[in-house]
Amino acid sequence: MSEHAPLSPSASDLWMNCPGGAVLNEDVPRTGNAASAQGTVAHAIGYSMLSGGIVPEVGHTIVEDGFDIEVDAEMVMHAQGYAGYVRSLGGWQRYEQRVSLEWLVPGVWGTADALIIDVDHGELHV
Repeated sequence: MSEHAPLSPSASDLWMNCPGGAVLNEDVPRTGNAASAQGTVAHAIGYSMLSGGIVPEVGHTIVEDGFDIEVDAEMVMHAQGYAGYVRSLGGWQRYEQRVSLEWLVPGVWGTADALIIDVDHGELHV
């Protein structure tokens, strides 16, 4: 499993609405399951499409977090949709970029799938 911030932005709904939740969960081990492993593989395929990496073929099996995940046509189709959408936004783009608000609140950081700054239109996409 990848590293996670103690106060991750993706879990902000929990720790903003129940501040004690972060403390109560800090010692709970993070474990994966087949669904999270499949999501990690699909995410990696989208990243590969954006960054010019190797995209596995349909039918290829990838071992992720101890699970055998088969790359299927639906997974590739959704990854292509994601990559196409991100590219269509134009602007300055960075992928898998670590972002941090630790200067404001210790423990608040995360990894943005895509950061896009479109100066011409005054837009920021995260």
